[in-house]
Amino acid sequence: MKTLTQKNIAVFWFSLVVVLGCILLVMIRPPLPAEAAPSLPPRYPPTHTQDDGDSDDDRQPVGAYIELHVHSAQAGLWTVVQWQDNTGGWHNVEGWQGAFDEGNKKVWWVAVADFNKGPFRWAAYQGRGGELLAVSEPFYLPHMPNEAMPIEVFDPAF
Repeated sequence: MKTLTQKNIAVFWFSLVVVLGCILLVMIRPPLPAEAAPSLPPRYPPTHTQDDGDSDDDRQPVGAYIELHVHSAQAGLWTVVQWQDNTGGWHNVEGWQGAFDEGNKKVWWVAVADFNKGPFRWAAYQGRGGELLAVSEPFYLPHMPNEAMPIEVFDPAF
């Protein structure tokens, strides 16, 4: 039977430390950036409804709303909701783009399947395809049915 020498013991411990160190590095390293996925699905009008319990047929769509509010909107502004990928890039949501609905406000419906997703942000442009004027702080979509979540944008460009 071979006897363990001091050199053999030192090699064993060194190898063990190296292997454990590699395992630890693999476990704590940040994930590799993934390629950005295509934008979220287009936002079509709601098709699911919920009944409020009374006898008349006044069912409301199951979902919630995000509302962009600006201090004072110039005529012709174009708004876009954007989502952020895991590399920090921002991408337009196909169906969440348009001019203000009424005065200084834009509203989009959010399906229950999209609750709590994010981060998102609003971007305001000087017309469709125009210069970027302002963006909101990042936000996550509502988490409760019929919730109306206001997002404020205050910018001197408006």
